[in-house]
Amino acid sequence: MASYDIRELWKEYESVAMHFNDLLMRLRTQSLGGLAIVGTLGSFLVRENVEAPERYAFLALLMAALLIAWMALAVLDLRYYDRMLIGAVVAIHELERKSATSEVVDRIDLSLRIAEAVDLDHPTVRYRWLDGRRFYYWAVGLMLAAFVVIFTALAVVRG
Repeated sequence: MASYDIRELWKEYESVAMHFNDLLMRLRTQSLGGLAIVGTLGSFLVRENVEAPERYAFLALLMAALLIAWMALAVLDLRYYDRMLIGAVVAIHELERKSATSEVVDRIDLSLRIAEAVDLDHPTVRYRWLDGRRFYYWAVGLMLAAFVVIFTALAVVRG
């Protein structure tokens, strides 16, 4: 049976976790920047070239489309990529617990822990309705929803 040095294995696991963490941070910051760019370009394009009711209707549709894209991104992040990071962290924690009594382990199980964390029903996945990651998506999503309502109301009132 094979044995693996815990310290060396820990470094590899940590590298994988940092990869997922970096991926998620880039995904979140770049998507927010992309959202701002598309919203700004859309509002700039119809700023003076379109009459008020049509302008507000266009902006309401644009904000609705951005809201749908934002929700899809949140699902991709929170239900897949974030869970991969959780799985990597769970594997690291298990190695750290084992390191108290041993310097070697007999198996590598990083991908198993990641697969378990991606499984929505697995007990290692703790779902919180509103933590920092979810608040990020809720806050921007609610702002986009408010813009949809405001621009729709303006299109109706000025139409």
